[in-house]
Amino acid sequence: NQNILLIFKRTDKGNNMNLKHQYLMNINDDDWNNLQVIRRITDTTFATLMREGLRYVVKQKLENISQRRKMSETLSNMGNV
Repeated sequence: NQNILLIFKRTDKGNNMNLKHQYLMNINDDDWNNLQVIRRITDTTFATLMREGLRYVVKQKLENISQRRKMSETLSNMGNV
């Protein structure tokens, strides 16, 4: 029994293209059950929860990349002294 969730879909509306990407994924039962509980408690759609999660992950990863770059530049500058 696999749970598969469609995250995004692509729609074209005349000249105003609204590009969204389709991505099917397998979600393990524990994560799916947790997501269902959160959805019920917060009265939030799966799509909204997934978008919030994606935004959170992207923000965290970009912050991590920025911190690593700063550290690398600091260490490089210390080596040039």
